[in-house]
Amino acid sequence: MTEEEALHKRAPLELRKAREVLAEAAHLQAAGYNEGAISRAYYAVYHAARAVLYQHGTAPITHRGVMSEFSRLVIKTSLVEPEYHQILQTARNERLAADYETTERENFTTPDLAPSVIADAKRFIERMQKVLAE
Repeated sequence: MTEEEALHKRAPLELRKAREVLAEAAHLQAAGYNEGAISRAYYAVYHAARAVLYQHGTAPITHRGVMSEFSRLVIKTSLVEPEYHQILQTARNERLAADYETTERENFTTPDLAPSVIADAKRFIERMQKVLAE
C-alpha cells in the first residue's frame, strides 16, 4: 500500500472522529461548559479538515500545518468555498481563547458563542463529508 493509499483509508476515520468530537461539544454546551464546548467544536472542524487533506494525499503534522494546507487546497483548487477556511480559522481562534484566556471576555458572558461555533462546526463537517463523497 502506498502512502497516499494509506492516507485515503484514514480520511473516513478522521471524519468519524470529527462527528464524535462534535457530539462531545454539544454535550458540553448543554451542560453549560461553553469554553469546553468551543474547544471540542474546533477539534471537530480540525478532524474534518484533516479528512479532506488525507483524501488529497497530504498529512500535515501540526495545527498550523492543517490550517496552511487547507488554505492552499481551498485557494488552489477551489475545492470548497472560502467561507469554510474562515470557519476553520475562527474556530481555532475561539478555541485558543477558550483554552488559554483567563480574563473575562464579553463573548463568554453570554451562552451565545458556543452554539454558534458548534453550528459552524456541524456545517463544516457536513460540507467536508460531501467533498469526500465526490
